[in-house]
Amino acid sequence: MSEPGPSTSTSGAIDHTSLKKDISSCKDFLQKCVTSCPASQRAKATSVVQELIDGKIEPEMLQAKLDVTVCEDHHLPLLKKTLPAIRHLLLYHEIKIKGITAPSVHVFKKHKFTCWSSELQGSRQVPAKTKQHENQVLKAMGKFLNNEEYSDIDVRVGKKVFKCHKIVLAASSSYFQALFSSGMSEVQDGMVELAALDEKEFKNILKVMYTGKCVLNKKNILDLLYSASYLQISFLEKDCIQFIENHMGEFSDTEHFELLKLSNDLDIHEISSRLLYWISCQFQNVRELEIFVQILTYKNLMELLDFPLNVSSEDDICNSLLNWIEFDEENRKQHGKTLISKLNYLALTEKYMKEVFLCHPVIQNDAGLQDVTSKCLEYIARPGRQWEYIGEDKSSHRVGHRYVDVMAVCYPTSILFTEFSRLFDGCDYSGQYTMIRESRNDKLKNLKRRPESIAACNLSRSEIVLSTGTQLFYFNGDTCTWSSGPMHSAPSTNNCLLYDPDLHSIYSVVVGKEKVLIEKCTSYSDSMEVLYSENARKEIVQNRTCAYLIGENIYMIKPYTTDASQKKHATIVRFNVITKSLENVQDTDLPFLCSVAVPHKDMVFIVDKEGVNILKVSNNGTLIEQHGKIGGYCHYDMWASRMGDDFGACIYNGRLILVRGKKTVSQHVLAFDLDAHVTREIPNIESKVDAAVSLKMTIYLDRG
Repeated sequence: MSEPGPSTSTSGAIDHTSLKKDISSCKDFLQKCVTSCPASQRAKATSVVQELIDGKIEPEMLQAKLDVTVCEDHHLPLLKKTLPAIRHLLLYHEIKIKGITAPSVHVFKKHKFTCWSSELQGSRQVPAKTKQHENQVLKAMGKFLNNEEYSDIDVRVGKKVFKCHKIVLAASSSYFQALFSSGMSEVQDGMVELAALDEKEFKNILKVMYTGKCVLNKKNILDLLYSASYLQISFLEKDCIQFIENHMGEFSDTEHFELLKLSNDLDIHEISSRLLYWISCQFQNVRELEIFVQILTYKNLMELLDFPLNVSSEDDICNSLLNWIEFDEENRKQHGKTLISKLNYLALTEKYMKEVFLCHPVIQNDAGLQDVTSKCLEYIARPGRQWEYIGEDKSSHRVGHRYVDVMAVCYPTSILFTEFSRLFDGCDYSGQYTMIRESRNDKLKNLKRRPESIAACNLSRSEIVLSTGTQLFYFNGDTCTWSSGPMHSAPSTNNCLLYDPDLHSIYSVVVGKEKVLIEKCTSYSDSMEVLYSENARKEIVQNRTCAYLIGENIYMIKPYTTDASQKKHATIVRFNVITKSLENVQDTDLPFLCSVAVPHKDMVFIVDKEGVNILKVSNNGTLIEQHGKIGGYCHYDMWASRMGDDFGACIYNGRLILVRGKKTVSQHVLAFDLDAHVTREIPNIESKVDAAVSLKMTIYLDRG
C-alpha cells in the first residue's frame, strides 16, 4: 500500500504537526545522504541531492544515482510527500541542508506546491550583513567621509554639494568610474550633478562607499537598492538582493509591491520572480488591493499565472485580471486575449460565467476572444454534460481552489477522491500525494449485509448517482452529502447506470445470458419504472454489465455464447427508450466479457475485462473496432491476473485512467494515452480491494 498524503481531517484540513515531523525526518535523511558517504563520493552525493532539490531528478532515481543503498523502504514515499515543502522552506531559508542551496523559484512552476498554513513556517532571524571591503586602503578612507581634505570632486545632489574623492567613488561605483573616465567638461570643472538621487539617499550611499559598512533594514532597503543599482555598486546591490530574499514575507503587503515595482524598474528579475512567487502564495489576500492593479505589469501577470496561485476559485482570478485591464483600459486592453488564454475559464462557476464573464465589456469587445465565448456558451448549454469538460482544454481547477476537479473512485460503501491537479503535472508525476478525502455513505450504516457491487454515473459536474444493486444513492459534491434514492424493482447486482441529460432520466441496465432488466427514473424521484424485463428474477448475473447510451438508444453487450465451431460470440443488443423495443444488432468475437464502457464527449471507449484491449465505438453505436492496447511501459502482458474484473476507468486530459478492482494484484493505477498509445503507471494512489467505478467530478473542499 502506498503511503498516505499529508494527514487530513475529514474536512480536508492538513495536520501540520505530522507534516512538520515528516519534513524534519526527510531533511535529516537528505543530510545523511550527503554526509554519511565516503569522502571520495561526497561531492557526487551533494550534486545528486542538489539535482533532486532543483527538480532535475525524481526521488525514485536517488538511490541509483548515489550508487549506494541509502533509501530504506519508508523513506521514498515520505520523501515524495515532503519534497515540495522542503523546497519551499529552503527557498525561504527556514531550513538548511549542509552543502545544498535553495532551488530556483521556477521549480515551483513545474512541481506545484500548495501554500499551506503559516503554521508550517517558523520564525526566522537572518542577520542583515553587508560585504566588507577587502581592500585595506579603502577601509582606511573612512576617515575622509565628510572631510574636505584631499577632496577633488564636488557632487551636487539637489541643493547640497558633497565634497568627495574620485578614487573612493570610482573604486566602489562603476557609474562614477565611467563618468570620471569620460572626459566630460563637468568632470574637468570639478563639479558633477546627480539628479537621480536625493540628498538623503546619496548621503547613505556615501557612507557605504567610504566605509564599506551599512546596516540593512526594511526601512532603508528600497533606497539603498535603488541607489546601488543606479550607481552600479555591485557588492551592495548583491547584499540588498540577499537581504530581500532572506526576509521575503516579513515586509508589509505594500512594501512587497513597492519592491516589485523597483525590481521591475531596475530589471532585477531574480527579485521580481521571488516577489511574484510570494504574491502567488498570498493571492487570495492581496488580489483586491489597489496597489495590485497599479504595480503589476503585463509581464508580471503572465509569469504570475504560471505559479500555483493560492486562491479560492477561478472566479477570483478572473476578477483580478478584468480589474487589472479596467484600471488602465486604454493601454491594457491589447493584452486581454493573451491574459484570458491563461485563465482556466471552463473552471469558472456557471453563475459567474453567465452573469459576469460573458457580459463584461472587456470580453464582449475583444474580437480575439470569440473562441473563448463560444466555448463557454457551449459549456453552459450542456448542464448535464459539463463533467465531460474536466481535463479538456483548460478546464482543470488550480491548486488551492475550494472547488476541485477530482477522480471519484466509487466503492460499494464509499467514494475515494483524488485531485487531478496533483495526479498529473505535465508529463511527470508531481511528487505530491493525491488522496485528499474519503466520503462514506452514511445511509448504509444500518445494513446487516455489505453491498458487493457498485454502479455509478454522472448527473452533473458536481453530482453523481450510485447503485448498490438494491437501491440508488446520490452524492452532491458541492455539499459533500449523501441522499437516498429509489429501490430497484428486482435484484440488480452487476448493473450499469446511464444518464440522459436531455430527458433527465437515469437508466439501470442489467444484462446476462438470458436476463435483461432495464429500469428508469428521473433525478431524485421516489420510484423506478421498469422499461423492459426478461427473466429478471430467474438469472443472477455474475459479470459486470457493459452498456452505453447514444441518442435515444441503449447499447448492451450480452455475455459470450459458444457456437458449433466452439467460437465465442458476444451479442450487441440495442434498446430504444422511446419505443421500448429490443433487438439484436450483431455478433462479434471482440473481447467484451466484464467490459467497462467509458463515455467521452461524442465517443465511447470500451476496456476489456483484463484491462488490455481498448475498443472504440462508432457514432451509430454498432461498429466497434480496436483502438489500442495497454503496453509500452513495464510488463503489461498478463493483465488477466493484474486488473481483475472490477476495475474502474475514466478519461482525463486525453488519457484513459484505469483504477484497480477487488481482484487486482497490482497496487498501481495506469494511464493510457489515447493519442500516443503509451501506458504509464501512476504511483501513490490510495486504493482498496473492492469493486470500483471511476468517474470525474468537481467537489467542494474545505481546506481549513
